[in-house]
Amino acid sequence: MADSDDAGLSSTDEDAILNSLPSTRSKFVHQKRVVFVVLALIVVVVFSIAFGAGYATGKGRGHERVSLPDYDLAREAATAGISASNIETTLKNLTLLPHIAGEQRNKDLGYWIADLWRKAGLDDVKIETYNVLLSYPNLTHLTTLAKIARNGTRIFTANLSE
Repeated sequence: MADSDDAGLSSTDEDAILNSLPSTRSKFVHQKRVVFVVLALIVVVVFSIAFGAGYATGKGRGHERVSLPDYDLAREAATAGISASNIETTLKNLTLLPHIAGEQRNKDLGYWIADLWRKAGLDDVKIETYNVLLSYPNLTHLTTLAKIARNGTRIFTANLSE
């Protein structure tokens, strides 16, 4: 045996033994697949149990089921106070004076509407306040649109009226 190592195996015998053993890479890939399948099964089982429990108890629907007579009563209660004179009065109060955002008239109207809603039966009426940047026209020095040269002289001033 000219082509043998110290153990007395030929190269063809070594190749046969190595080919008969699964490689480390294929073992690793097989283990990854098994872990993935087991995790996927666990997720499916947990989801199924949670979904079944939620469905069986009726929780998680976001609202109670309303029967038709309850709906009709709610609709009648909501539309009972609607009349042409109520709409006219409300619109007159809203449009009596300008109510620009951030001004006192707008704040007064907000409180007036909140009182109307409370009288209508809404129990959790809140008025939220926000600090926002509002720009109002300066009536003493109106904003203009102009093209100014590098030396500071006006080349063109736009007419801002129609």
